[in-house]
Amino acid sequence: MPRIVECVPNFSEGHSKEVIEGIAKAIVTTPGCSLLDVDPGPSTNRTVYTFVGSPEDVVKGALAGAMAAAQLIDMAHHRGEHPRIGALDVCPFVPVQEVSMAECVDCANKFASALAETLNVPGKLDTASLNKHHFLQTHCQSVLTFFCSYQIHKFLPAIYR
Repeated sequence: MPRIVECVPNFSEGHSKEVIEGIAKAIVTTPGCSLLDVDPGPSTNRTVYTFVGSPEDVVKGALAGAMAAAQLIDMAHHRGEHPRIGALDVCPFVPVQEVSMAECVDCANKFASALAETLNVPGKLDTASLNKHHFLQTHCQSVLTFFCSYQIHKFLPAIYR
């Protein structure tokens, strides 16, 4: 069976068709990534993308989406029901098939490192101080959203224009 991870990044744009499609194109053109859904929310001015692939491919797809967002989203003019700190709000990695939650934490770490290196923004996910296996067994998917949203909010403001 193939190893499958789902990635559900939330980008801070829910109106501009050009921006929404630009981010989708960045994800879709990443080899090994299959885009399952694009759900724009005009009132929140946020779009949720859902895509799957191997652990390695979804990290690359998330990075491609974040790089597109850095070019396309101007946070200086962002308005919506929920305040945003960065063009990428959260980026959870969810195990689907033949992948453990610990491996998804690894995906989040690799994504944060690549994002920091590629976009020259400081920060890196740090889960080493947690007893992650116990914590992950009890908190499942929501913990990754917390790791990603908490840590990414610390360094994504640097991609504002």
